[in-house]
Amino acid sequence: MYRTRFAYVVAFIAALVPLLAAGSAYQEKYLLSYALHDGSLIDGQVYGRISPGNRWVLHVNTAEDAVRATNIDGRSRNLSNQQAGELVEGLLLEIKLKHAAKLDSIRFDASTSTAFQEDIVAKLRQAPVPGSLKVQAKSKEITALLESIIRESDLATAICSKVGIVDARCSAADIGVNPVAFELQYQGHSWGEMKSQPLAGLQLDSLSFFVTLQPD
Repeated sequence: MYRTRFAYVVAFIAALVPLLAAGSAYQEKYLLSYALHDGSLIDGQVYGRISPGNRWVLHVNTAEDAVRATNIDGRSRNLSNQQAGELVEGLLLEIKLKHAAKLDSIRFDASTSTAFQEDIVAKLRQAPVPGSLKVQAKSKEITALLESIIRESDLATAICSKVGIVDARCSAADIGVNPVAFELQYQGHSWGEMKSQPLAGLQLDSLSFFVTLQPD
């Protein structure tokens, strides 16, 4: 199932990643906040209009200073999948109420949810990847597989179910990932060696997935 979609996936990634590439710049930029039901305040969620493309983008993350007042084990970067979904829903409501529901895409950093990271790594380890495959700095094969896994994940599905708040819709075909990167010390090793390493040797702190919204 995964390999039959490889060519499409690579083309989709190439088209999607430039939305937030280094050459993009914010023409308008806002920092949004949301208080979770448990009292945790999530700050620093970047929302704005980027150029080129004149597109409105929401970047969901829990960077070092994003969690201000927290009951999340006293740490940042540790939202549950349910809390991550709650955060996205709250931010979409703010965009609808204060910014006329202007939104074209969502970037979600995998580091926002440890549970999400662990889930996708577990499924990747079970995927039909040849053990002899040599992993490189950015592996197209692993990226394609990981994208298929993320598209089918509960979190990505939940996010797509919420974008109706901003009068949009999305499906699995509208979800892509940035190219997968491996830790430097693992590059050139075989996947058979790699998959037993912590987080399968992936640089998950740099992994994001992107949701392109379609008009409803």
